[in-house]
Amino acid sequence: MAEVVAGCRRVFTVSAVTHTWVPFDWESLEDEPPVTASLCGLLYPGHTHLFSGEPDSGKSWLAAWICAELVASGDTVIWVDLEQSPRVLHERLRALGLEAEEIAERFVLLSPQEPLAEDIARAVDALVATRRPRLVVVDSMIGLVSLHGYSSNDGGDIEALYRDVLSRFRACGAALVVLDHLPKDRENRGQFAIGSERKVGVVDVHVRVACVEPFARGRSGRLRLQTMKDRFGWLPRGELGIVDVRSDRASGRLEMEVKLVASGAAASTEKWKPTAMMEKVSRLLESAAPEQLPKNRILSAGLGRRAYVEQALDVLVEEGYLRRSIGARNAVMHELQQPYRDATVAKGSDGAHSCSHTPPPGDDSREKWVADLAAEGCGWTEIEDQLGDLEDDERTRLLGVFLAA
Repeated sequence: MAEVVAGCRRVFTVSAVTHTWVPFDWESLEDEPPVTASLCGLLYPGHTHLFSGEPDSGKSWLAAWICAELVASGDTVIWVDLEQSPRVLHERLRALGLEAEEIAERFVLLSPQEPLAEDIARAVDALVATRRPRLVVVDSMIGLVSLHGYSSNDGGDIEALYRDVLSRFRACGAALVVLDHLPKDRENRGQFAIGSERKVGVVDVHVRVACVEPFARGRSGRLRLQTMKDRFGWLPRGELGIVDVRSDRASGRLEMEVKLVASGAAASTEKWKPTAMMEKVSRLLESAAPEQLPKNRILSAGLGRRAYVEQALDVLVEEGYLRRSIGARNAVMHELQQPYRDATVAKGSDGAHSCSHTPPPGDDSREKWVADLAAEGCGWTEIEDQLGDLEDDERTRLLGVFLAA
């Protein structure tokens, strides 16, 4: 039904809304979890990431390791493969420790041979909604661009690819990782992957992966990670960390240890708790005490989104604020044990210490200098600023010393 709305100078007739040009509902964000790099300390759930690097830089190995970690913990992942054969990917996942049953059950492999037309898109949407992956990996951007007849150098094509193809993989809150290649011209490539800079502009996070020490079966190696872009700020700018790779020649088993520079990313791996919602639930139970309340009544009390109310109930029970029991007709009952209040307090500085010491010139002395400052609590950024101009290999070596201290 149309209604008449008085404007500043004119009167407009407004019909039922059939478009997206409407004011955003800010209240919909209330009680949502904070945006943190909670997946392996590297990825933001529900957001888009670009891993770029030269061929054989280890970016697909890094993505496979993250997948293996999630699958091993019971999550589902989707891998859109446009570069390597299923056998190669399967062997990598097995080398990373996954069992064949885990791969078959929770690692969904797509190897498309045609563009994502409308009818195929509906099938993909249904797959994402049914499997609800925590992570989707696309290997690689150049293959997806070619598959859809787009140009890597056309910003409009890249925008369309992200909007019409890639965005649908995040519909259920999955983190999206797109792998892409760096231009071979090291001196002039800047921060961009091959082609249009929109590849970087449309993503939330850009991580560059470089192979410092090549690895192979029976030969250990090391990767270097750098943060080129992070909209949310949890990842340290510049040097993000290193990845130590250890390979057993006999078994073929490969272990990857990711060591991140201390930052918000380290803290973001902690379990998030909906403290504001927990207090709302507690106050509801307090108002009903000593009566117990069934779960359905709490969920229908209008406190907020159902998922966050359920999570708040679980945490309150786990931490002893509520007691859960089974009542009549198998109703899940909740009884208040003690009131909960959101007592989140911002943490201040750990104390003052000086990190301003001139680094010694010798390699061995410089290594001890870095280790001593790390032991004092200095951050890598403070130390790196004082190192001056160093070769990348030496800087990465000292980063390894810092992370090991």
